[in-house]
Amino acid sequence: MARLIIDVPSDYNGNKVVINKMKLKDFVATLQSACDVLSNDSSSFVCVEEHNTGQFHENPAHNKLTSKQVRTFNETITK
Repeated sequence: MARLIIDVPSDYNGNKVVINKMKLKDFVATLQSACDVLSNDSSSFVCVEEHNTGQFHENPAHNKLTSKQVRTFNETITK
């Protein structure tokens, strides 16, 4: 199984995180469903950070996962 990291621009609608006006939860479910269909197998997605504030730098070498993001991933997959 391949493990991918994707960065998707997000925004706020009030205090809710949205992606192209979709609730984050709905976006993740749609993306997971599409990957399941395309791979003809099951996939999983874990959101390790709901916002992208201050995460992206012009130099890609600075775009590393934070300790908090790794911890969130590990805690989510063990639930």
